[in-house]
Amino acid sequence: MQINPIVKKDLKVLSRSMKIAWAIFAFEAVLGMIFGFSISVLTMDYGYNYGYTESYSHIQALFPIIGGTEIGIIALIMPIMTASSISGEKERQTFDILLTTPIKTFSIILGKNLSAVFRVMIFIIGSIPIMALSFTIGGLNWLYLLIFMAGAFIFALFAGSIGILASTFTKKSITAIILSYVMYGVFYGVTYVPLLIAAIFESMIGNVELFLITSFYILMVNPTMFFIELFTLMLNNGDGLMSELVDGRFGFLANDFVWVICSAMMLIGIAFLIMYLASRIIDPVRGKNKKAK
Repeated sequence: MQINPIVKKDLKVLSRSMKIAWAIFAFEAVLGMIFGFSISVLTMDYGYNYGYTESYSHIQALFPIIGGTEIGIIALIMPIMTASSISGEKERQTFDILLTTPIKTFSIILGKNLSAVFRVMIFIIGSIPIMALSFTIGGLNWLYLLIFMAGAFIFALFAGSIGILASTFTKKSITAIILSYVMYGVFYGVTYVPLLIAAIFESMIGNVELFLITSFYILMVNPTMFFIELFTLMLNNGDGLMSELVDGRFGFLANDFVWVICSAMMLIGIAFLIMYLASRIIDPVRGKNKKAK
């Protein structure tokens, strides 16, 4: 099996460092504290006694709490890990040397992104024992754990691609990190605009069909809505939010499971499109032809 040389090198360096062990310990400690606090709140009977029989029906909420915490951590650290990948090479004055290697520019971008994604997935895999507790106590299907991990991988790939793109525009890592967060905010904000317009003008305009249709499709590329819909499906035995939004007007696409699958595929497609754009930006041959013209 041929492995991307950048991924191979980064994983070797990572495995020889104690920083990753301490980072996993800190990550697990944070999740453990959140888990302990959450279970103490969810199992508490606010009456005169502490009867746990009825309150255990709410333990399923541990899954979105822990899962949402992990996704939030990914969203925070991925820009830091990927936004400095290309700009860091420029700061160390090794970027030109990297371009002289036989590795294609897209392989460079993909390798940098996958290196960060695999590092993040090490934390997610390390959190399986804590996640497993919420499944054991809450009585959820164990298949949901694998689906969540696949969703986390897709989100990390998508988030990393935005950081990589920001890294190609600047020569300073701190500027690239700030730019990546700005791009996150703009991307997430724009995808909510049609839904907000529909909500605002619903009372003023009798027919907001166009805005609902636009929202239904645009929200597929919003990772936040992807995980909200995914968690809702898992906790409500297949009943999601998007089918209620469109009231069954889109045929098979109105099915919540189909919506989640389409959303995942679109996020993967956008991630690879962004990485391709980043590879075109750093392509020295393209830059040389541009100067010649």
